Amino acid sequence: MLAGNHFGAPLRFSRAQFFPASCDEEVQNFLKLFHRYGYIYKPLSSGSWLSANESWQLTDTEILKAIACAHSKYILGCRAGRSTYFAVIDIDAGSRYHNKTDLERIQQILSKAGIRHSVLYRSSESGGWHLYLFFDEPVSSKDLRKQLFELFRLSGYVIAKGILEIFPHPGESSIGQGLRLPLQPGWAWLNEESLAVRDDRFELNPAEALSRFLSDFENEANTRHDFHQMRAYVESLAARQEQVKIETTKNAASSNVIPLTRLGDSEAVTRCKV
Repeated sequence: MLAGNHFGAPLRFSRAQFFPASCDEEVQNFLKLFHRYGYIYKPLSSGSWLSANESWQLTDTEILKAIACAHSKYILGCRAGRSTYFAVIDIDAGSRYHNKTDLERIQQILSKAGIRHSVLYRSSESGGWHLYLFFDEPVSSKDLRKQLFELFRLSGYVIAKGILEIFPHPGESSIGQGLRLPLQPGWAWLNEESLAVRDDRFELNPAEALSRFLSDFENEANTRHDFHQMRAYVESLAARQEQVKIETTKNAASSNVIPLTRLGDSEAVTRCKV
């Protein structure tokens, strides 16, 4: 730990009690997914999300305590680092897009762009959705957000808090926004056909939940090639829409032009009388 963290000395937490030695490799594979600085935290009882000092580092113990649903004080989240293994489409329960029709359309948009694999989770007891897009190797956080933002903007979606948000969100002039860690209280795997809960986090012990999440990551990962295919698709989509805009503007301008015709002498004299 470089400069401490918000939590001070860790409360008594037995890692082996929740994550036995047999799953050490899975634990390390999970921990590598998250950036540790500028994390966010929210009291379990009530209150809003708070930001930790940018120099404070979130420790392995705090992350494991949180995903074991054994943290006595907080729900935790992380901000994006320079690169990431995943993106998340965040759709709140009250969003206009929180329905089966829009979920299918969102997945179709992603698939058409080259991102064919996604996994749907309930993020918390509020009922919001986190649609995870996993990648088998890290990609640029800023570039990934840019491409997804443009993809959905060009597809007519409103991207705003409470409606549809895109993570990673590294920010331009700030450290950006953080995202709730998976596998904490309220988390669930959803059936994408019925949108009902398939498996609730509390039905699984911490090691089982961790293993299932990593299985999703490994089996549903998109590739770097898929990411580059999405970038090319977004560029093509933007170019096509710009061309349509230019053609529409030209047609509108030409429809406002009144054609000039030569009047005969008698007609000209008649029309000029007052």
